[in-house]
Amino acid sequence: MTTGAQVPVPPTTASSDWRRRALAAVSDAGLRSRVLAVVLALVTAVPVVLAAGSDPFEVYRAMLDGSFGSTLAFADVLNRADTFILLGLGIAISIRSGFFNVGAEGQLWLGALGAAVMALHMPGPSWFVLVAALVLGFVFGALWSGLVALLKIAFGVDELISSLMLNYVAILLIGYLTFGPMKAYRAGQTETFEDVELPSIFGNRLHAGFLLSLVAVVCIWLLLSRTRLGYEIRTLGASADAARYAGIHVNGVVMRVALIGGGLCGLAGANAVLGVQHVLLSEFSPGWGYTAIAVALLGGLGPVGVLLAAILFAALEVGATNMQFTAGVPASLGSLVEGLVLVFFLFSIPLTLSRVRAFLRRGPGSAPTVAGETD
Repeated sequence: MTTGAQVPVPPTTASSDWRRRALAAVSDAGLRSRVLAVVLALVTAVPVVLAAGSDPFEVYRAMLDGSFGSTLAFADVLNRADTFILLGLGIAISIRSGFFNVGAEGQLWLGALGAAVMALHMPGPSWFVLVAALVLGFVFGALWSGLVALLKIAFGVDELISSLMLNYVAILLIGYLTFGPMKAYRAGQTETFEDVELPSIFGNRLHAGFLLSLVAVVCIWLLLSRTRLGYEIRTLGASADAARYAGIHVNGVVMRVALIGGGLCGLAGANAVLGVQHVLLSEFSPGWGYTAIAVALLGGLGPVGVLLAAILFAALEVGATNMQFTAGVPASLGSLVEGLVLVFFLFSIPLTLSRVRAFLRRGPGSAPTVAGETD
């Protein structure tokens, strides 16, 4: 081999190319895009409020009071935010590696199932059963996500398809169990397990699950920025070919990311049933795993960003409940605003001022560049 010879790099597939572009665009979008998306979402929802015959200022004030107006209200926000934080972290770490796993909803349900089984049937001191329930929730979520990675590695099944289909399998499985073998005195739920619960902190309704989610934020930040696996995740997310030529075992990284991400989502399920619900219901989640995708994207796939986005979305949901009682506007307005935030954020990525200027400099015959792409 002659000095300076270049090793040919195999071309990337169209699938990996659009995922790389999407990852770069979401990661590189600035704070301005995120703040603008929230403001535009709130403004766009005003006609809906007016159509309901309500004053937008009163509606948004009721939403704000329901989220931050009292200590108990803020505790409810944080109790909802911890679920979004864990789910968002699990989704973010997967997407950062280019593994577009959208199975957080199914992993959430499996984690709740694992925690419920342990809390209902394991003997021993309550603190020991609590720890075991959290661990089993993590394991159940990790195994469910690991199945998605196994299908991708062994059979080439696209993770977007397999993870989405497994969500329905998980929901139907728990529906069968809560109406069948695990049914309590009323169909659709298990027995309650109030003796095994996350302890409250600061003397109010806030439970220790929020502290657990903060620990997870720190751990994921350290993993991504201070470890070899974090370097491998970032490299793989940027280019699978570059990762292979750097000597990274791609399939091994995908499997580890799937297990960690799924475990965090499973831990979110365990956290929800042990901290708030104290029972496993057939309608356990209203779609938190899907909402968490928006949380991860708005948070820029970074731990701190996910934390802030999770608190925002939790405040919207909790505040919308208070808004319904005090202002007479359906609580679904909160979900509408969440969806609009994501839509405006995604639209803002290619329309940021820097890209518009670049487009104008290059001339009308050229397309604006995508984040992470060079000329």
